[in-house]
Amino acid sequence: MRMRSKISGTAFLVLIGVGVLMAVNFYNMAVYPLEIAKAEVNNAQSAGYPAEMIEKLNKAKGILTNNYGNPRWMWATGFTNWDDIKTDLNQNIQRLDKLKPLDDKDPALQQGLDDVRGKLRVIADRIAAAEDWVWVSSTNIEWAILLAIVEIILVRLFFTD
Repeated sequence: MRMRSKISGTAFLVLIGVGVLMAVNFYNMAVYPLEIAKAEVNNAQSAGYPAEMIEKLNKAKGILTNNYGNPRWMWATGFTNWDDIKTDLNQNIQRLDKLKPLDDKDPALQQGLDDVRGKLRVIADRIAAAEDWVWVSSTNIEWAILLAIVEIILVRLFFTD
């Protein structure tokens, strides 16, 4: 009985380790890039010139290239739709492009930049809301179910007589 207990304890520790490694790997591959994209959008808000804002928004857009559809598969809304978010980023980049020729002292430039900054705050919020749902992907659910099944099997093998 004591040997079975050691084997089951080791198996559980291995499963916990595998689960932690999977979560860290997923975070690095899927969630962390979204954090970077959100940071670029937030950093663009503090930029003083349209070209600087465009540069940061293009970085964010590049990071979001592989995201499509809606990660919020339950109760989906347009607020968390990656395609809509990227469209909004493109529209703001186009608007900033039109502001580039304006003189620094032109009030229209400052008004245009302030308008874009307001839109970027919303885009950053949208990325954050969508990011929360990235964790609830079908692949993650499948792996969680698989790990739970393995744990149930281990419990039945080692803790039932």
